[in-house]
Amino acid sequence: MLRKMLFFVFAVLLCGGYAAAEKVAIYHTGDVHGWYSARPAAWDKDNSTRPCGGFAVLSTLVKKDKTPHILLDSGDWYQGTPEGNLTKGMASVNIMNLLGYTASAIGNHEYDYGPDNLAKLSKSAKFPLLGANIYNISDGQRVSYAKPYIITKVGGKKIAIIGESTEDTKTSTMPKYVADLDFKNRAQEVAKLIPEIKEKDVDAIVVITHGGLCAKCVGQTVEAADVKFSDFDEKEGNLSIARASSGTIALVLGGHSHTGLLHGYYDSQSGTWFGESYGYLTSVTRAELDFNDKTGKLDNVTVNLVPLWVDTIGEDKRVLRALKPVSTQVSAEMDKVVGYTDRAITRKGKFDSDLGNWVSDIMRETVGADIAFQNTHGIRADIAAGTITIRSIYQVLPFENTLVTMNLTGGQILFLMRENLSHLRSGMQMSGLTAAYTTNEKGDVEEIVITVGGKPIDLAANYKVVTNNYLSGGGTGGATFKDGQNILDTGISIRDCVIDSVRKNPSVNIPAGGRIARAD
Repeated sequence: MLRKMLFFVFAVLLCGGYAAAEKVAIYHTGDVHGWYSARPAAWDKDNSTRPCGGFAVLSTLVKKDKTPHILLDSGDWYQGTPEGNLTKGMASVNIMNLLGYTASAIGNHEYDYGPDNLAKLSKSAKFPLLGANIYNISDGQRVSYAKPYIITKVGGKKIAIIGESTEDTKTSTMPKYVADLDFKNRAQEVAKLIPEIKEKDVDAIVVITHGGLCAKCVGQTVEAADVKFSDFDEKEGNLSIARASSGTIALVLGGHSHTGLLHGYYDSQSGTWFGESYGYLTSVTRAELDFNDKTGKLDNVTVNLVPLWVDTIGEDKRVLRALKPVSTQVSAEMDKVVGYTDRAITRKGKFDSDLGNWVSDIMRETVGADIAFQNTHGIRADIAAGTITIRSIYQVLPFENTLVTMNLTGGQILFLMRENLSHLRSGMQMSGLTAAYTTNEKGDVEEIVITVGGKPIDLAANYKVVTNNYLSGGGTGGATFKDGQNILDTGISIRDCVIDSVRKNPSVNIPAGGRIARAD
């Protein structure tokens, strides 16, 4: 009788535990870029002064969730703030360890201090780094500091998590640091792993990847209804990952493009859901996997983006205490005032921007060049009106870029502008030249008229050009620089040049815009 009663109690507990585990929650972050703490939501017109974001809020949110859950990231943990950069990513690893992350994909900026630094970070991480498509060129093997996938058990369910990095890491970080690596096609690498994973009797397969779904949605907020199939890159984007393994992947969580998918996106062809979580830790994606209570099979997936408002969620004091030493150490240097501006210096502008022009002018003047080029996406933050601190400039120029001088012909400069100019944007900010362009009926750039120093460009002449070591090494949009003559890396930090310029001229004068304009 006692044995029967014990068996009954055990059966009830077992069934109760099974039923309680029929939902599994997945929290997802990506592109944190060193923004560890809350700050005013200046990006939100209705809540511009309301504190938002940060790991302390995320920790509280996750702790409140009674559903069995895991925490994942799509990469780019640290590059972008002094707190992240000065520790070369170790502060990110420490705080992610504290929150109990389950796994992370590798972002392109994880390589900004080289693969040896990334390997060091992986040894300190209590969560595995995942990089299914990252191979050594020398031996054709996957890198030792990352796994292709893991299988984790949560709420009684076996969840396989595959991780990948964007193929354009070869050009979207310092090229010399990834010269020995091959970033293979993400869709093909996932498809190769699926048979092996399915043999392990998993309940769901999730992919975390440092790549985006919508090529035209960079930095945007997206409702599922707003997205059209034409916006997707079926060959290389996240859609391709799901469709190459159609019917097997429950969820793809992306990054790199800083897009926010408010309610996820469902692709009926592959049966896969997608989520993306903006950047800078302002929001977190919460996906819920709902399993059938009778069969145990996955029935449904829901995806929602949750803003990390401090006043409604609260901040974990344990996390705040952990962040304080990092902030204190960095603030002693970074909060020093070096200058003043009576108006904001921003990246706003269809082509050239006030901030881009200002930085480019300083680069050109520092080495006495005829022309300066700075990649538009290498300028990462605006400068608010008022005092200018070292931190302000650090956030504008977070990368460890140096000035590189060379000689380019006028013809090479014209080709460079053609590579980087469209009727929608310019991939370059510049100093010393102006460009006027015309378009054809399709809207494509047709003719570009360039002046240098106020004179028409001489296609045969040589010009002294200065750029940064990311572009000179062939970084995105910089292939032409590799063909320059007399290439010299000066070793001079671009960020230091800007800081020195502000110290010498504390009341900053913003140069006039309109260096690129439509002529027709």
